[in-house]
Amino acid sequence: MPSVRGPERVWVAGILTLSGVASGAAVGLAAGAGAELLGVGRASVVVAAVLIGGGLLADLLLVGAGRPRPLSVQRQVPQTWGRLLPAPVAAFLYGARLGIGPATILTSWLWWGAALAGATLGPVPSALGGGAFGLVRGLTTIAAAAVVQRSMAAGMARLRRAEAAAAKAGLGVVVVALLGVLLA
Repeated sequence: MPSVRGPERVWVAGILTLSGVASGAAVGLAAGAGAELLGVGRASVVVAAVLIGGGLLADLLLVGAGRPRPLSVQRQVPQTWGRLLPAPVAAFLYGARLGIGPATILTSWLWWGAALAGATLGPVPSALGGGAFGLVRGLTTIAAAAVVQRSMAAGMARLRRAEAAAAKAGLGVVVVALLGVLLA
């Protein structure tokens, strides 16, 4: 997203977010329908809470011991998409992959706990949970890109100031050296 500006940036951010919502909802719907087809039946809210609590417990172990790592491909979205494809197409693909949690990097077991809980509650709650995940993931990606861009801009401004100061100092050294040569 840092490569697009103005109205196109809003359009691309919207595409990324909506495709994340759609893919997350589709995965949720499929998980809920699959659970029904397998005869898992609808779980109670207590069972759903236990599954989500299990995800949180695994996250505590992850923070404390560094293990177990959440099951996912542990890879970011391919950057080549952004270089080879038009920004709206790349945003669509990025968002779609982000909405499917394990298709990228998961830093939390909560996705698995919530996905299982949603699936046991049925297709609609599962689709809503998956869509909410895709929405949050898309929005956090957009926010992170904005922060990176601001920090990158601030870093470049600092670099330009440092370069200007170094150039002035270098020019001063050259002037002093020339004066020394001329006066000697």
